[in-house]
Amino acid sequence: MSRQTINSEILRLAVPNVVSNLTVPLLGLADVAVAGRIGSDVAIGALSVGTMVFNLVYWNCGFLRMSTSGLTAQSFGAQNWAECRRLLTRAVVLALALATILLAVRNPLTYLSLRIIDGDAGVLNMAHRYLTIRWFSVPADILLFAFNGWFIGMQDSRTPMVIAIIGNVVNVGLNIFLSLHLGWGIDGIATATLIAQYLSLLMAISVYMLRYSPRLERVRFFSCFDRVSMRRFFCVNGNIFQRSLCVVAAYFIQTTVSARFGAATLAANALLMQLFTLFSYLQDGLAYAAEALCGRYLGARNFAHLRAVVRHLALMCLTVMIIYGLVYVVAWRPVLMFFEPTEAVLEVASHYIGWAIAVPLVSTLAFLLDGVLIGATQVSILRNCTFVALVSYVCMLAITIPTVGNTGIWISFLVFMLMRGVLLLKPTLRLIKGFSLENSSPN
Repeated sequence: MSRQTINSEILRLAVPNVVSNLTVPLLGLADVAVAGRIGSDVAIGALSVGTMVFNLVYWNCGFLRMSTSGLTAQSFGAQNWAECRRLLTRAVVLALALATILLAVRNPLTYLSLRIIDGDAGVLNMAHRYLTIRWFSVPADILLFAFNGWFIGMQDSRTPMVIAIIGNVVNVGLNIFLSLHLGWGIDGIATATLIAQYLSLLMAISVYMLRYSPRLERVRFFSCFDRVSMRRFFCVNGNIFQRSLCVVAAYFIQTTVSARFGAATLAANALLMQLFTLFSYLQDGLAYAAEALCGRYLGARNFAHLRAVVRHLALMCLTVMIIYGLVYVVAWRPVLMFFEPTEAVLEVASHYIGWAIAVPLVSTLAFLLDGVLIGATQVSILRNCTFVALVSYVCMLAITIPTVGNTGIWISFLVFMLMRGVLLLKPTLRLIKGFSLENSSPN
């Protein structure tokens, strides 16, 4: 495979992934901007807390997208079209089961989460209003994980991109109309997201029925649930879930600790994390390409192409890291001013901007290697390394918070991201050289 062919394959998958992923943080930016225009730091803090509580559950369900992507990519590489259809059926059934459970326990989850945070009363009351509405988008949210993971595994990044663009444009328009024009405030932000997510799900189902279903080999419904396949499916999902739980726990801990420093510090940290969010979704776009291509070539047992893809992806990730670092050094203040923060919040943010700029620089390796190992479904290694990184993060918080305050939050987060990448490096090198990491098992 020539260098030009490798780059074209990567870009064919990565560019749509980058575009679709960038719509998510841009939507987050729009939400924060609308919250800022509502007129108080409380609204920004409440949105931060509300989305954090929701994401504690929502992003943990992201394991379904990752597992579906990796497993489907391997079946695609092996040209096992019947198994590709079966994998989507399994993912949809699991998504519906998860959504049912989460809707049943949404009220206790909200209550316990807000009690744990124990921040400003005004912030928590407004966050509760946001969550009361937002929970009802859960079925659409989780089903979209299943469909998007399957599309990516089928080497189709354009469909998730188109769905994301249309859905998020609708979301932003409704956000402005409901929250500002009709005066619904934070309730309008939640309602806009609810409507947009169900519209996106309808588009995903339509694409599958019109484009893929007629082309794929038909299978009997109950054949999707044989013991061997289901065991592998649940092993992969279980390990990625535990990995995701560790990642989301780190974000939850950061927001929880930030809330104890007051509304201004919480809002400042939330704004600075938006810088990292912009970077992370761009790098995730490249990681999704790694999932699709590494899974495909591993399924085809083509390790030469696997190594070539990883080398080229590493260069692209490094380039993105350098560009983001330079842009943030030069233009961090204009970016933050987009949200119209108060002078107090901007003043707090200015003290920690150096740490916020450093986060993308140390996290690049973690994003790339996550994608490679997810595509290879070497997920117990991924889970174990992420758990060790989380333990390191908590230990650093315990050491640094009493001595340097809010700076300790950023130092600890840097350690967490750095450890994730460093610990995954050796297993990834062994994988791309063709060594068995887990005796070909996803456990």
